[in-house]
Amino acid sequence: MRFKPASILIVLAVATGLTYLFWELLWLGGGWIGGDMYSYFMPQKLVYQEALQRGDWALWNDVVSLGYPQHAESQTGVFYPFHLLFYSTLSLNDAYHINQLVHYIIAFAGMALLAQSFGLSLRAALLASLVYVYGWFPPRNCLEWAIIGGAWMPWAIWSVNQFLTTRHWRYLIGLSVFVCLQLLPGHFVIGFLTILTSLAFTLARLWWIPKFDAKQEAPSTSPLRRVPVFLAVMGAVGCGFLLAGIQLLPTWHLKQGSQRDNAVHDVAYGHLPPGYLSQVVMPWKWYGLAPAERDNALNQMKVLTAHSATNQAEAHLYFGLIPLLLALLGLIPTKEQRPFTGRQRLFLWSLAILALTYAFGWWLPITRHLPGFSFFIGPGRYGLITTLAIALLAAESADCWFGKIHLGTRTLVWGIVLALTMADLYILPGNVRYAYTVSNPPINYRDQSPVKEFLTDVQGQTGQPVRLYAPGANLPSLLGFSTVPEYLGLGPAEYYEDNLRIPPPPELAEGESILPVDDAFIHWIQNAGVTHLLTEQPLSRDWPAELVLKVNDPFLNACWGRGPNAVHYLSRLEETRGRWFWEKDSPENNVALVESVPHRKEYLVNNESSNRLTVTELMSPGWKVTIDGRPAKATKQEELFRGVEIPAGEHRIVWSYEPVSFKIGIWISAFTLLFLAGVAHIRFWHPGKLTWFDSNYDRSQQKEST
Repeated sequence: MRFKPASILIVLAVATGLTYLFWELLWLGGGWIGGDMYSYFMPQKLVYQEALQRGDWALWNDVVSLGYPQHAESQTGVFYPFHLLFYSTLSLNDAYHINQLVHYIIAFAGMALLAQSFGLSLRAALLASLVYVYGWFPPRNCLEWAIIGGAWMPWAIWSVNQFLTTRHWRYLIGLSVFVCLQLLPGHFVIGFLTILTSLAFTLARLWWIPKFDAKQEAPSTSPLRRVPVFLAVMGAVGCGFLLAGIQLLPTWHLKQGSQRDNAVHDVAYGHLPPGYLSQVVMPWKWYGLAPAERDNALNQMKVLTAHSATNQAEAHLYFGLIPLLLALLGLIPTKEQRPFTGRQRLFLWSLAILALTYAFGWWLPITRHLPGFSFFIGPGRYGLITTLAIALLAAESADCWFGKIHLGTRTLVWGIVLALTMADLYILPGNVRYAYTVSNPPINYRDQSPVKEFLTDVQGQTGQPVRLYAPGANLPSLLGFSTVPEYLGLGPAEYYEDNLRIPPPPELAEGESILPVDDAFIHWIQNAGVTHLLTEQPLSRDWPAELVLKVNDPFLNACWGRGPNAVHYLSRLEETRGRWFWEKDSPENNVALVESVPHRKEYLVNNESSNRLTVTELMSPGWKVTIDGRPAKATKQEELFRGVEIPAGEHRIVWSYEPVSFKIGIWISAFTLLFLAGVAHIRFWHPGKLTWFDSNYDRSQQKEST
């Protein structure tokens, strides 16, 4: 169907206006705080932004623990086009939040497009978009991948529907692009949900539901051609995977040596307890509770539920009371023609119920043994499929029943329904979230940090990079220094092996205010090259450390919510190896770091005899070393560090990160892009070729045979 320019403008205007309504502070320069925002996403994005400003890829992160392959860990979305655009042109805070606002607009527009392609009116499409976007995503704002991946789900299904309706190849190419756009940001679970939904939709369209828009004539598909058409859709999905090879191959390679390789993880974590389904009809019973109370209540539910932990964000499912009523009203039979046939409604209800029961965790005993299903935790995320189906059912029912009302009254009724639904989704689930908007986000105080200023001076004076131990994994790396411990979704296995991982830090005894000594902990941080400790309490005198700064830090206090007058204690660790050490130490051995970017470290060394220099950074596949421009043998020291044997004299040592999986991934993505471009070229300039899926192909074949 053709979409009128006025309809497009209305959809975009409403989509943009809703982002202002829901997050006015973001439009005014504010930001989010809470959840994984500052402990996970922001530290990654800062390293990413700095890499773009230098003109290179953020292949390696050297400030989180001993380092990790950032492009492969994936959730940075190093190669995602929108990330490339925003983080290369905007400040860190603006890029992070504008990126999400733009994806809310994309999601809203895509859902409206999908609804209208199913034959629904513009007003019904606005209702479907409102339910899909603002029913499911806002409580998950602490997880940026939710809206970034979910934005492309309706676009992918729309491409499938358009191809099955028209048989035009451009929609297959579009499907490949949209699948790729879901995979490039790096968190693949919603891409997996999209593929499952597209698979179910394609099977239903080919073998059960000839068309999804009663106003259009669907192309006839002979039984013999249904399988090739189905394979074409799956082939387009496969091309989407290949197009995203630049991201997927490094991630797959990292997984083979990560904490998830052969690890047993609780796939039922993040399920939706069946008892919590009452939120869809009695939201006030749940949404008025404090977040901690709500999480506690969820984890105490035992009836028909998975015996695993969950939380309010993963278990959230709400469509709005009026849309739910409309969807149920659509079950009432009527003799008049409806936008959807009975089969279409049955398919959507089946899809909604299957996804809902999976969100309960009921299917896990079977699916946990299947590829894909066994990799992703959080079955509550399948509620996205349920939300999409209910949104379409509610919109179709509204079109049916409101169509019987007089035109003037109908417009008023539609206005009331949309306004009340918007208010419902804005007010009732407003407390179901871990992230909150603030007018002055903590990142604004980063350059005012006295800890950052002090450690920067230390690095300038010593010529050796600082490594900081601090509570709050990853977050202190926003100061620009290497920090332990780490928090990674897909991290190198070395960080999680019992004999290598950092021991738990010492804890305060009841009634005490000074941190006691822990020998195992101190031994680990000294060996790992930690130079300074940042603590919230003073250290006991038994620590091999010297207090060098006692200060309240506006940046760290804002991030940790400690209050503006809370004090931090910065101590210099003694007897530490630092960021490099010689196997045979001597006062005559000198090391100078002359260039340091995450993926490349250059040192000038002068040693009196052949010696091994070890850098206290992670030795990971892809790291190579040269001595005076000639390749040398890189070794893994103590199962963690990078080492190289250096002959006597003055030498230039260069460590560079050049992962093979990244290079192969580039070629896979490039060849796939050329293939899709070639198909598009042929179909545009030579429409008589590649006619296998054209809507008139069956008829032409029949004429030739007769």
